[in-house]
Amino acid sequence: MRRTAVWYSSRLILLAALACGDVANAASSVAPVELEKAAVQNTLQPGSTVTRPLVAAEDTAAARLLGLVLDTYVSNVLYEEKGVPWLGGKRTLKITKAGRAKLTSDAQTITVSFPLKTVLSGNINKDMVLVQINAACRASFTAPAEIELTIDFAKKPLKVSALINVQVPPVTANCDGYQLPVQPLLQTIIEQQKPKWQNDIQQQIADGLMALGL
Repeated sequence: MRRTAVWYSSRLILLAALACGDVANAASSVAPVELEKAAVQNTLQPGSTVTRPLVAAEDTAAARLLGLVLDTYVSNVLYEEKGVPWLGGKRTLKITKAGRAKLTSDAQTITVSFPLKTVLSGNINKDMVLVQINAACRASFTAPAEIELTIDFAKKPLKVSALINVQVPPVTANCDGYQLPVQPLLQTIIEQQKPKWQNDIQQQIADGLMALGL
């Protein structure tokens, strides 16, 4: 089962390279078992034992390659809204990727991490605790996000499930000096968008696997 999982994982790396159009890297990444053996031979000392790590290093060629593909799969702008009614005024919101993806993996799960940047701006005209606030507002923060890709190697074709985790930190919008809590609003919007993001990623990977006959 271990070799089967490694074989399928190598095919996923091949899919990643082909999706990027990088055929040379695709060909060189299809043999992870041989690379692992070479690494063991280089580090094994007389009388020592070797334990294979469950988590792949983030700076491996395979991890960098698949991270590059997921950078391509996941749009830089994940969500955007303009002119939405909000507290007597209107708001604009934009959620984007703020950096490159990093990847770790075990036998069945690939975890892709990247930062998300959220910028909220707009104006409010509302009675806030006996004070009428008519002001321009702005909030900005960057939070870590993770995509967990779980691979069911027993299925034919292979089944890949995506789960996105994003935790919005405590954040307030500065409305001309008045600090307006906006964490609940932003967390709600992200939770509403997560099913679409997950489905899009699953479909893109499933289409690629079908193209390879997996």
